[in-house]
Amino acid sequence: MALLALRSRFAVASAKTCLSRALCVSMLQSMYAESKRLLLFDGVCNFCNEAVLFVVDRDPNERFVFAALQSDVGLQTLRDHSLVESRGSALASVALEGEPDLDSIVLIEGDRAYTRSTAALHVAKGLKWPWPVLYYAFIWLPVSLRDAGYRYFASHRYAWFGKSDQCRIPTPELRRRILTSSTPSSSPA
Repeated sequence: MALLALRSRFAVASAKTCLSRALCVSMLQSMYAESKRLLLFDGVCNFCNEAVLFVVDRDPNERFVFAALQSDVGLQTLRDHSLVESRGSALASVALEGEPDLDSIVLIEGDRAYTRSTAALHVAKGLKWPWPVLYYAFIWLPVSLRDAGYRYFASHRYAWFGKSDQCRIPTPELRRRILTSSTPSSSPA
């Protein structure tokens, strides 16, 4: 599918999503019950938004669901997996506005959380052929070496691909795969 067609599938919305803690927990429990993998991404990063579209197009079994790191779902998930505290950690720091300043995607599989290059490789492993080859080709490299390359790319992604002031949320056909307050399937039954 052409890049322009991919971009047109997303509408722009505020980066801050209003979700109660109970709703976040309910959504995450529902997702885990269905054996979904949660991919947290930087919602204002243009490259990251395109990467989500890339994954969606190569995940016909819909194993992945998504949430912006800046969303309440993202922040609660980071706290639940001890990846961010109220005042920061090695992975993330919380800005004065309360939004995380993260340099990593985060993949949640069951009770495991993967970050940086390990998360990216596990995502590749979950996609349709030929993308799992990347996992097997690079997972054997030392994490420090893989993450050095990841950190270099992450530190330049805004300069190379740009940054938007707002987080993108999906149009109706993709809404069920993005965890936001407007996700129809996330409302309590």
